[in-house]
Amino acid sequence: MVVDTMLDTGAEVNVITKALADQARLTVQTNVWIGMKVVLGRLSKFVEVCEDVEVNIRGIVNLQTILVIPNLAYYKLILGQPFVYDV
Repeated sequence: MVVDTMLDTGAEVNVITKALADQARLTVQTNVWIGMKVVLGRLSKFVEVCEDVEVNIRGIVNLQTILVIPNLAYYKLILGQPFVYDV
């Protein structure tokens, strides 16, 4: 599956929309609760996570943990520092 993805070196986490996680048939764990302050200062909570997601960018393959959020404005997948660090 090919997905337009943003590589955001300022993001501390990887995030994926619920719709894309479902479309990609990823295993979604629902027994988590992670709170995080976002750029605008409000608290955002993540209650779902996908672990060991295979990310392949031009032959660079990496397993990532990706937090699931209801919606994103422009991209369905944002790869942050965990991806950058692992590559």
